[in-house]
Amino acid sequence: MSIEVELPDLGPDGGDQATVVEWRVEEGDEVEEGDVLLEVECESGTVEIHAPRSGTLLERVVEEDEVVRVGDVLAIIEARDEEFEEEEEEEES
Repeated sequence: MSIEVELPDLGPDGGDQATVVEWRVEEGDEVEEGDVLLEVECESGTVEIHAPRSGTLLERVVEEDEVVRVGDVLAIIEARDEEFEEEEEEEES
């Protein structure tokens, strides 16, 4: 299942847009839920954007130095089907 990673609401001091500062992962990299995907700079400072699910980073939709707005898609992750993985592990035992 593909998951879109969007720029979240950055709070009352964050404004409604940010600039992509640095990507921490490459397309094709495996990520775990909570891993830092990228950093963005907003009115209140630098904010880390974390992976909402474990899986594979399929696409970096935006580039470094690009300005994005709250709700814009930043990346797409192919999420792991954890239930399917657990079933496979049980069958192998």
